[in-house]
Amino acid sequence: MTPVISAEPPLGPGQVPRPQRRRRMRRWVKTGLWALGALLLLVGLDVGVRLVAQDRIAQHVQDSLPPGVDGDVEARVHGFSTLWQLASGRASHVTVSAGELTAFGLNLAASVDAYGVHIFDGMRTEMLTGTLDVPEATLEGVAVLPGTDASLTLGDDELSYASTVSFLGLSGMLTVDAELRLVDGEVIIDPTNVEVSGSAFGQALTQALPDIDEFAVPICTADYLPAGLHVSELRIAEGMLTVGVEARNIALTAEIPDSGEFSTCRD
Repeated sequence: MTPVISAEPPLGPGQVPRPQRRRRMRRWVKTGLWALGALLLLVGLDVGVRLVAQDRIAQHVQDSLPPGVDGDVEARVHGFSTLWQLASGRASHVTVSAGELTAFGLNLAASVDAYGVHIFDGMRTEMLTGTLDVPEATLEGVAVLPGTDASLTLGDDELSYASTVSFLGLSGMLTVDAELRLVDGEVIIDPTNVEVSGSAFGQALTQALPDIDEFAVPICTADYLPAGLHVSELRIAEGMLTVGVEARNIALTAEIPDSGEFSTCRD
């Protein structure tokens, strides 16, 4: 009689037969695939909700723009997960931007980062920081410069303006080199050098000019910002002024009211 030789080696203590090991492996693979599928479904759902939320926030902000302000608004909701943020009614970080914004005839670009946005409480924001990019033509339109035919030029960390002036019956080109300062909520165009040219008496006219401080030009930013929003910094680049703003406990859709109740320059 020929003995039967088993293909399976004898099992040691604690070992499991190979068919049983294969069944266990299949169960683990199936469980892993189900878990991966559920995760992908959750991520896909979260991405879809995020896109819808971003569109709703952008539309809400755009619809809340006051009369005289117009532009296409984009929004981005940061952080994970959007589903959880909506369920809690609080978005941790939202960015709202408008690359081409027209405000009362002035062209600029704006970007705002809002932190702690209470979605169902009037879009109230715990903290807000942002920037306004103001081209020199726009700044020229809001700065009341002395003289006539005034023009303003922004360079790297510097600015200047020129205008035609008449003094003691003589006319000449007034050129003012200046720097920007932020004082009590006002942007001050603070002269560092003043001279008159274009006249045979230019040097005499320069010496006869009033004190250099008389040529400072204040711009109260409160005339252009919602109440509670303040200017925090100023940066000058070639042809562009960047204004940093900040606020706490302010609505993301805060408007500039028609009644004239604007922000106030700080005391």
